[in-house]
Amino acid sequence: MAKRRSYRQAYGSGECGLCAIVSAVNAVCRSVDEDAAGELLSALAQALPAETVADLARTVYEEGTERPEMEVMIPAAQRWTRARGWPDWQWESAHPHRGETAEHFWDRLSAVPRRPHTAVIIGFGEDTVPGTRYGGHWTCIERITQRMVYVCDSDVYRRISRTDTGIRPEPRWSIEDCFILSRVT
Repeated sequence: MAKRRSYRQAYGSGECGLCAIVSAVNAVCRSVDEDAAGELLSALAQALPAETVADLARTVYEEGTERPEMEVMIPAAQRWTRARGWPDWQWESAHPHRGETAEHFWDRLSAVPRRPHTAVIIGFGEDTVPGTRYGGHWTCIERITQRMVYVCDSDVYRRISRTDTGIRPEPRWSIEDCFILSRVT
């Protein structure tokens, strides 16, 4: 049985934003072992605004993270890797554009995960189908094909049919956010 990587998100834990960043840093830097993953997860959590440990736990585990928290944690990850002398990297927002369809969005991003030392983090919202298995989630994309999106950091989702996703007002699992991390050459 393969050893579970420490930066995979357990179902329903609320850690998906943090884990997606650690997975992306691993794809970009190729340096995240189990010890480093734990240290980086801690640094990301500490970057979030919270007055107490209980506030931090509530934010991460009960409420999860949204775009504003990701925009705090990604630069914190960048500072953390720089402090360790790891390869320099940059990040950019690549959120869905107004009027863009899910099909166009996935086509636009399809080549990005194949680039060396590059990672794509996607933030999903809710699904329009009642009782679906899809809910708010952050994940790191492994590859995108004509029909499927493969993720590398979730204990629940391994692959997602592109037709199960949409950009509002389209129905289905809402694609809301996207960040691209890439090594500086």
